[in-house]
Amino acid sequence: MIQLDPGYTLNVSPDRVVGDLPFFGRAYTSTPGQTDGGLKFDFTEYTYEVKPRKKGGWDITIEPTESNDIRSVFLTIQESGNASLRITSNSKEGMSYTGTIQ
Repeated sequence: MIQLDPGYTLNVSPDRVVGDLPFFGRAYTSTPGQTDGGLKFDFTEYTYEVKPRKKGGWDITIEPTESNDIRSVFLTIQESGNASLRITSNSKEGMSYTGTIQ
Protein backbone atom coordinates (compact mmCIF):
# COMPACT_ATOMS: atom_id res chain seq x y z
CA MET A 1 0.00 0.00 0.00
CA ILE A 2 1.29 3.45 -0.93
CA GLN A 3 -0.14 6.62 0.62
CA LEU A 4 -0.71 9.34 -1.98
CA ASP A 5 -0.96 13.08 -1.81
CA PRO A 6 -4.37 14.54 -2.70
CA GLY A 7 -4.88 15.60 -6.29
CA TYR A 8 -5.54 12.34 -8.09
CA THR A 9 -9.11 12.08 -9.33
CA LEU A 10 -11.81 10.08 -11.04
CA ASN A 11 -14.64 12.29 -12.30
CA VAL A 12 -17.85 10.64 -13.47
CA SER A 13 -20.64 12.66 -15.06
CA PRO A 14 -23.60 11.66 -17.24
CA ASP A 15 -21.63 12.31 -20.43
CA ARG A 16 -17.97 11.70 -19.52
CA VAL A 17 -15.57 9.67 -17.37
CA VAL A 18 -12.16 11.27 -16.71
CA GLY A 19 -9.38 9.68 -14.69
CA ASP A 20 -6.02 11.02 -13.57
CA LEU A 21 -4.56 8.33 -11.33
CA PRO A 22 -1.10 7.08 -10.45
CA PHE A 23 0.12 3.66 -11.52
CA PHE A 24 2.56 1.43 -9.66
CA GLY A 25 2.88 -1.94 -11.32
CA ARG A 26 3.76 -3.80 -14.48
CA ALA A 27 2.99 -2.35 -17.90
CA TYR A 28 2.71 -4.84 -20.75
CA THR A 29 3.13 -2.23 -23.50
CA SER A 30 4.46 1.32 -23.64
CA THR A 31 3.68 4.43 -25.62
CA PRO A 32 6.72 6.03 -27.30
CA GLY A 33 7.38 9.53 -26.05
CA GLN A 34 5.17 9.18 -22.98
CA THR A 35 7.04 9.86 -19.74
CA ASP A 36 4.09 9.74 -17.33
CA GLY A 37 3.29 6.17 -16.30
CA GLY A 38 -0.05 7.02 -14.68
CA LEU A 39 -3.53 5.94 -15.66
CA LYS A 40 -4.99 8.88 -17.56
CA PHE A 41 -8.19 8.45 -19.53
CA ASP A 42 -11.13 10.43 -20.85
CA PHE A 43 -14.03 8.69 -22.54
CA THR A 44 -17.54 9.77 -23.47
CA GLU A 45 -18.99 6.52 -24.80
CA TYR A 46 -19.57 3.92 -22.11
CA THR A 47 -22.08 1.59 -20.52
CA TYR A 48 -22.64 1.32 -16.80
CA GLU A 49 -24.49 -0.80 -14.29
CA VAL A 50 -25.42 0.15 -10.72
CA LYS A 51 -26.24 -2.55 -8.17
CA PRO A 52 -27.24 -1.85 -4.55
CA ARG A 53 -25.14 -3.65 -1.93
CA LYS A 54 -26.83 -5.83 0.72
CA LYS A 55 -25.42 -3.80 3.62
CA GLY A 56 -25.89 -0.38 1.98
CA GLY A 57 -23.99 1.40 -0.74
CA TRP A 58 -23.55 0.55 -4.40
CA ASP A 59 -21.39 -1.40 -6.84
CA ILE A 60 -20.92 0.46 -10.12
CA THR A 61 -19.33 -1.03 -13.23
CA ILE A 62 -18.35 1.29 -16.09
CA GLU A 63 -17.11 -0.13 -19.40
CA PRO A 64 -15.97 2.10 -22.27
CA THR A 65 -17.52 1.25 -25.63
CA GLU A 66 -15.06 3.36 -27.63
CA SER A 67 -11.51 2.28 -28.37
CA ASN A 68 -9.64 2.83 -25.13
CA ASP A 69 -6.88 1.23 -23.07
CA ILE A 70 -9.23 1.00 -20.09
CA ARG A 71 -11.34 -2.16 -20.13
CA SER A 72 -13.43 -1.53 -17.00
CA VAL A 73 -13.82 0.75 -13.99
CA PHE A 74 -15.37 -0.85 -10.92
CA LEU A 75 -16.46 1.36 -8.00
CA THR A 76 -17.70 0.20 -4.61
CA ILE A 77 -19.31 3.10 -2.77
CA GLN A 78 -20.41 2.97 0.86
CA GLU A 79 -23.19 5.15 2.26
CA SER A 80 -20.56 6.99 4.35
CA GLY A 81 -18.89 8.25 1.14
CA ASN A 82 -15.88 5.96 1.34
CA ALA A 83 -15.11 4.23 -1.93
CA SER A 84 -12.83 1.69 -3.50
CA LEU A 85 -11.91 1.75 -7.17
CA ARG A 86 -10.50 -1.02 -9.33
CA ILE A 87 -9.36 -0.37 -12.90
CA THR A 88 -8.65 -3.03 -15.50
CA SER A 89 -6.44 -1.98 -18.40
CA ASN A 90 -5.49 -3.72 -21.63
CA SER A 91 -1.83 -2.71 -21.31
CA LYS A 92 -1.17 -2.64 -17.54
CA GLU A 93 -1.78 -4.74 -14.46
CA GLY A 94 -5.03 -4.07 -12.64
CA MET A 95 -4.81 -1.31 -10.05
CA SER A 96 -6.88 -0.61 -6.91
CA TYR A 97 -7.44 2.63 -5.03
CA THR A 98 -9.39 3.82 -1.99
CA GLY A 99 -10.71 7.28 -1.27
CA THR A 100 -13.81 9.36 -0.63
CA ILE A 101 -16.65 10.61 -2.80
CA GLN A 102 -16.89 14.39 -3.11
